[in-house]
Amino acid sequence: MSAEPNCLPWGAAALQQALAALWRGGVIIYPTETFYALGALPARPQAIARLLTIKRRTPSPNKALPLIAADRAAVANVAPL
Repeated sequence: MSAEPNCLPWGAAALQQALAALWRGGVIIYPTETFYALGALPARPQAIARLLTIKRRTPSPNKALPLIAADRAAVANVAPL
């Protein structure tokens, strides 16, 4: 996995590349309404480890990472409700 960021203009090609990076266990940066966010797939342990490294955090049950999900079913795939 490359440590070099790959910034593309927003569009279909950038979205496809971001999705491919996520499926490979990568971390992406994406814009929200108020700030930029880091994203990774929770089902990819290597992605979560990389995300924690980027944030300079160690795994801790007392400081969870936020989860953004499309719906309740998506949350249930990652965490018990």
